[in-house]
Amino acid sequence: MKKITILSILLFFVLSLNAADKIDVKSIEGSFDALTGVKEFTFVEDWSRTYIEDLPLMDWARDRADKNNRFNVSKMDTELKPEIRVMRTTANDKLKGSGIRLYPSATDVPAKDYLLVIAPISIDEHGDQIDECVIKNSAGQQIVKFYIKASGGSFGSMSNLWNDGFTDAGKKLAKILKKNLK
Repeated sequence: MKKITILSILLFFVLSLNAADKIDVKSIEGSFDALTGVKEFTFVEDWSRTYIEDLPLMDWARDRADKNNRFNVSKMDTELKPEIRVMRTTANDKLKGSGIRLYPSATDVPAKDYLLVIAPISIDEHGDQIDECVIKNSAGQQIVKFYIKASGGSFGSMSNLWNDGFTDAGKKLAKILKKNLK
């Protein structure tokens, strides 16, 4: 009985520590009010603060390459990072009819007056993720910031699981934009 009590206390302690580290994905910093009538955004990726399995992105990639002969660091740029584009295309599909559109940050597309900067903060190997979304004006000033928590997949390659996570994130992003941009 004493062991069960000690284990219960230890489990409660560990769970409370993990809960304190979670990002409040419902929080919105700033206001969408300044964006009344805005319908076009340039979609920008920011991988500078990304962690995978509690390691900075490139540290994780090097560690994974050391442990797995089939994975190399270049796969980050060629197979995994490109999956974020699915977030934009999924959001655009869900935004049809609303007039809201997310444009790629490609050189052949004219820059819009507002940027939507997507920063994957935390991703696991299954594609479960927390993404920071910041809308900035052309001067780089933050207007609104919010977080999206998305679920990845269960079966398939790692890039497929990330694709599932960014697809879920795109659906949630579209829902937030539809609700708040009028």
